[in-house]
Amino acid sequence: MKKLFILLMMLVCIQAGIKAQTQIKVTLDTKKFINIDCSLGADCSGGPSSLTKVYMHSGLCTTGDIYCKTQIIPLNSLVWEHVVGNWGTSPQDDGIGEMITEGNGVYSKTFIVEDYFSGSWVSTDWNDTHTIQSTPMPSGSTPYTLGLVFRSPDGLLTGRDNMCNDIFVTDINTTNPKVIQSFDLLPWPNSPVTIERTIIGINEVKNINFFRVAPNPVKEDLYIEFYLNERATAKVTLTDYFGKKIATLLDENLKNGKHVIKAHINDFGIASGIYYITVATNSNIKTEKIVVIK
Repeated sequence: MKKLFILLMMLVCIQAGIKAQTQIKVTLDTKKFINIDCSLGADCSGGPSSLTKVYMHSGLCTTGDIYCKTQIIPLNSLVWEHVVGNWGTSPQDDGIGEMITEGNGVYSKTFIVEDYFSGSWVSTDWNDTHTIQSTPMPSGSTPYTLGLVFRSPDGLLTGRDNMCNDIFVTDINTTNPKVIQSFDLLPWPNSPVTIERTIIGINEVKNINFFRVAPNPVKEDLYIEFYLNERATAKVTLTDYFGKKIATLLDENLKNGKHVIKAHINDFGIASGIYYITVATNSNIKTEKIVVIK
């Protein structure tokens, strides 16, 4: 009955001219890597990476299902049409593509595909072979294949497939996305990468499309960035580990688009430890854990 309801809601969205969105959660378990040269520092015998921060460099292909699958090659694939993250000769520790550190060598990132690959943070660079230039995802297009590479903040450690090539996820437009290795185009057994796909219907699309805090851990200045898809009153708060409010950083009616808040941690007189930044609107609440280091 629940599945029937979801299908009916999706049909209503389509008939109303509003397209449902695709939410993806990428989870990386570094304990499952087996090639020491591209394991993000994991020992490849069941031990986890000790990195406190991992970045996900990702690319999306929307030209067509067959095209996106047939263009997969180990490196510099034409699949990377819409890219989020920076690499090149000087990888940036700027929060773009930063994953959540779950502990024990596990990292995750959840995003709405249509928002994540169409924002102002999408790269416009050419790839190394100058064969394809990244552009924002066109409105109304369908996501088919996802490319993934993981890195440490400085880019010296990477996470790739068993042959140290790019990782790809095909069929993200279906209920059964497949994680594959680019050197053989076959499903990756016991992959360190798992994918959860959820279709977000019209009543579930929230007005906070993107939210991140950086740097994390933080010593002094903290940058809080979020995107609104409509005008809304947004309240940003800092709370301690137990939920006690320390400060209200913002409480204003804002226009749609990108908003960035700079907070000077030393102004709040707090000690080292775990705290939370929350952004709340009338229809959405998002919270990120931060670690303050003195």
